[in-house]
Amino acid sequence: MTLATEYPKAEMEAMPEMYDFEYGGTHERFTSWSQDLTFLGYTFHNAPIKRSGFSFDKEFTNVRVNINAPVTTGFERWISNAPLEPTVVTIYRGLKSDLTEYTILFSGWILNVGFKDQVASATCESNSGILNHVAPRIVYQSFCNHELFDSYCKLDDSLYEVPAVVTVSGAVLSSATFDSFDDDYFKMGRCRFGQDERLITDHTGADIALHMPFDASLVNGSSVIGLPGCDGSPDVCKAFDNFDDNFLGFAYIPSKNPVIWGV
Repeated sequence: MTLATEYPKAEMEAMPEMYDFEYGGTHERFTSWSQDLTFLGYTFHNAPIKRSGFSFDKEFTNVRVNINAPVTTGFERWISNAPLEPTVVTIYRGLKSDLTEYTILFSGWILNVGFKDQVASATCESNSGILNHVAPRIVYQSFCNHELFDSYCKLDDSLYEVPAVVTVSGAVLSSATFDSFDDDYFKMGRCRFGQDERLITDHTGADIALHMPFDASLVNGSSVIGLPGCDGSPDVCKAFDNFDDNFLGFAYIPSKNPVIWGV
């Protein structure tokens, strides 16, 4: 028995971790290993990425983990995009000698992202967080419970896309195309430029106002996609010809409690 023969038996094999961030069908894959790795048929790029330990307790609350990483495209979306599609996070750990031997350490989604000195710090929660959702999700209210173009509304957003060539003035985009629609048609809708989206807060004539400007790549003459908005009211739903089939609100529910206010 020598140190040379026994030491390898006690040495723990290297176990790199791989991080997969998925949003809107797009994946960004990184590894904390010292070089790029091919895992599950994909390349995971080396990056100075690290995580905290996993937090949980005897009450079986949702598992949370903090991930620190460079500001990538996936994290940049959290700076100004709205509405924002969920970002799904999966953390794997495998054996360096055989990456077909692996386990999933964490599966969940990003709750929030903070930024400092070109580093993003993301707080992530496990998939068990779905147990915290209010059930039933339906609220007795005069406005619709659905979101425009969601799976319950059932309208296809691709049928309502409006391409427009715009001039840019900060958070205001102007186009004759917008002027061909009634005022407020795009209000509370979305404006898409490439992979980025902004919430439209106002629409008057040829102008739409965004909750935050796009970056400098949007210039005069650029093309964007406008999508209409919906305030959830019966009248707007009827304008989409969707009231009879998919409106889920109670249009005639009393706005005042007769017990309190009198009949």
